[in-house]
Amino acid sequence: MGPCPLLELAAELRNQIFALAVVEPEPQHLFRLESAADGLKASFQQPALARVNRQIRSETLPIFYGQNVFRLDEDLPPATPGAQRSSTCEA
Repeated sequence: MGPCPLLELAAELRNQIFALAVVEPEPQHLFRLESAADGLKASFQQPALARVNRQIRSETLPIFYGQNVFRLDEDLPPATPGAQRSSTCEA
């Protein structure tokens, strides 16, 4: 497999492309805690673009974390008081 043509573009142009790809207008779910048979299970979401290669990852993640608003939702077991809680954080 040859070099990635995207990396041949100027860094400023790549950053604009990455922002269009990973910045969302609505708060993003960073972690999701769900009730599982053996306790709570956490899942973690990062953009698929960050898995292309190391350079794209290092350029994409600061945009992803710096320009999005993140939300943490907890789906706790039904026996737990306050079973549905939500928090929103801005960087």
